[in-house]
Amino acid sequence: IERILSEKGIEHVIDPLMSLRRVYVEDMTNNLFSRFRSISYYDSFFVFGTAPVDTVVANGQASLNIFNRGYMNPLFTSRLVKRYNPVQRIMDYRTFLDFCIAWENRDTPQGAKYFWRILDWRGRGWIDRDDLSELAEAILNVVDSMPGICGPNGPPPVETLVSEIYDLLVVAD
Repeated sequence: IERILSEKGIEHVIDPLMSLRRVYVEDMTNNLFSRFRSISYYDSFFVFGTAPVDTVVANGQASLNIFNRGYMNPLFTSRLVKRYNPVQRIMDYRTFLDFCIAWENRDTPQGAKYFWRILDWRGRGWIDRDDLSELAEAILNVVDSMPGICGPNGPPPVETLVSEIYDLLVVAD
């Protein structure tokens, strides 16, 4: 060690070693299992996860402001907790962590599957016009409560929204 330090100087040894200790913020925020991310989820859990479903439904927007700027509707929130923790009606940390990971990866097949289970609350493997109407009505109620979102005419009728969704879907034989 003495020979290496005398030949190259201490800065040639210390700099590479210090670079190994450097923590990159991007790595901490992108890694789902980093300490930074875990603490962030755990803090968020106390905002949403410990409240009974009835409280969460009553304060749906306030409870879920950490996701999607608080635009989740009470029907979705209620189904989320009923689907993944039906007995206690309180979201435990594991369920909340699954939700966080699915929410951040909702454009993946696994994320879509997670949320499909909430939309298909009857467990049939498909949703019908009545299910879509119920979901659309809940969404439009949230949108209607936000001033300036829909313009002077307000949100479209539920039937119109459901018909447009049906037009976009390809029904399998």
